[in-house]
Amino acid sequence: MTDSVPLVIDSDPPAIPSDDTSTLDRYQALIRVSEALRRHHDGDALLRSLARELHAVVRFDSLVLVLSDGESRTLDCRVLEASGDACPPSDLPFEQSLTYWVVTHQTPLVMPLVERETRFPEAVKFLQREGVRSSCALPLTTRQRPMGMLLAGSREPHAYDAEDVTFLSLVANQVALAIDDAMNYGALQESLSVERAGRQSLDASDELLRALSTVLDIREVFPRVSEIAGTVLPHDLLTFTFQDGNGDIVLQAASNPNEQLPSRLRVACEQLSGDGASIAADLETGECPIVDPPDARDRLLAAGYRSSLAIRVAAREQMLGLQFWSKRRAAFATTHIPVARRIADHVALAVCHEQLAEIQQQAAEAKLRAERLEARVKSLSDELEAKTGMNRLVGDSPAWQAVLKAATQVASTDSTVLLVGESGTGKEVIARYIHRASSRGSGPFVALNCAALPEQLLESELFGYVQGAFT
Repeated sequence: MTDSVPLVIDSDPPAIPSDDTSTLDRYQALIRVSEALRRHHDGDALLRSLARELHAVVRFDSLVLVLSDGESRTLDCRVLEASGDACPPSDLPFEQSLTYWVVTHQTPLVMPLVERETRFPEAVKFLQREGVRSSCALPLTTRQRPMGMLLAGSREPHAYDAEDVTFLSLVANQVALAIDDAMNYGALQESLSVERAGRQSLDASDELLRALSTVLDIREVFPRVSEIAGTVLPHDLLTFTFQDGNGDIVLQAASNPNEQLPSRLRVACEQLSGDGASIAADLETGECPIVDPPDARDRLLAAGYRSSLAIRVAAREQMLGLQFWSKRRAAFATTHIPVARRIADHVALAVCHEQLAEIQQQAAEAKLRAERLEARVKSLSDELEAKTGMNRLVGDSPAWQAVLKAATQVASTDSTVLLVGESGTGKEVIARYIHRASSRGSGPFVALNCAALPEQLLESELFGYVQGAFT
């Protein structure tokens, strides 16, 4: 047997007799408490003041609020007033908790004598540890959802009768509404905060893109980049680095050019060696010790910097880094990484544009040099032609004139020409004449001494060979 008394309370409040002054005062106090609870929009502030406000209308020595989540099957216990700080054990199965019973049955549960209760042994141990002799557990419910339980305890036995339970149910309804309003207000504020942060981030991104699009050298506007980034990610110093082939971090720009920073660092931190982000919450702890130069960390600490956030991102085939430095300890958290990475992506995009512009300029300069070289070659060729060209074709004998006539006729065709004759008779002169008079005259003339080629290489040298033919 148990002395627990489940009571079903009518949702309509009982009529208040006009001659019952204490009851009237009680309900007037409840109205004042309800108004006081509704003024608290912050959930933590509401819970902190809940016990103080309820003392005006409810008798209790211990007050515990338990919020339940049916989907995750978890309990959030808050001791609002007690002699100790303990809550019922958190490892207790959800279905065995007093809160589960009250929420499931949606009925107040009165324990006139706690020590005689046998269904909830863990809850009884907690209440007895607090010196509670009698208690009343009330469901916290709104129209939208059940929220949990409010447990009031007294050091006196049989402290709560039917009239007390009726009144406490009204109190629980007001508490549930106040908690629900605070939760909804908190969710609304969080949503508005996320929206404001997103809008601020977009505005900063647009302004950052405009600043970076005006120059090809990011170092010219880097202080402005830091100023814009500071609106979404506060910091005291922003540095921009490249990683060289040795893995060293080479400083390229800083938002404060007057800051005496090492121009080259080597950091012994595995997280910094890969692509991604690394947080050094406190430089004093040396989470990512600076190996070279060894006094670099001391110099940063002496300058007042205590925490940093480093972001690495690829710009074409080169790795660059963006480091946010703060003079506050633990100024950065994992929630700052997406914002920092977005800023780093904009910087990397600007660097890519800068690199592409440099490549385009180098290509234009190479083309100009090639055109100048080609013009120089043509000039030299024309000069050589003037000295050794047509002027070498001298002679007026019938045989020589016949050779020149035949050479002129064959030059206009696409046929292969074989020139034969004794050494020194002018075969190469005629070959050059045919070449200049042909459609290939603007191309190079390659003279090859076949007598200097071994017999085994002659065919492949003149006509080429299929790759792998000799194997």
